[in-house]
Amino acid sequence: MTFKEVSRVEVKEIIRRWQSGEKMQVISRGTGISRNTVKKYIRAARECGLTRGGFAADDFQMAQLVQLNLAGPRRTKRPAGETLEGWAETIREWVQVEKLTLTRVQELLGQKNCSVSYMSLQ
Repeated sequence: MTFKEVSRVEVKEIIRRWQSGEKMQVISRGTGISRNTVKKYIRAARECGLTRGGFAADDFQMAQLVQLNLAGPRRTKRPAGETLEGWAETIREWVQVEKLTLTRVQELLGQKNCSVSYMSLQ
């Protein structure tokens, strides 16, 4: 699998088609961009405040969407170690006493608005 950069024009077309009511699969077929990539841009468009049937993206919103093209690791908001410090005793109890798997611990933390990766828990 290779990384294909999506141009600004392609991003704008994805958003335009989504706002006009097309489904992801139709957008994917029409643009030649994978459904997962289309889904990523639609999710990001919603986070930027765009809606179906709403106004077209302004320059600031387009700049935010085009930033998704940057290759490399995603930036995290906060190191996992700091996030997990307050949960250490609870996690230790869940794993040692209640014998929960790390997958279940990750789910429980997610329910308590503590989102960390599986690898961080290991």
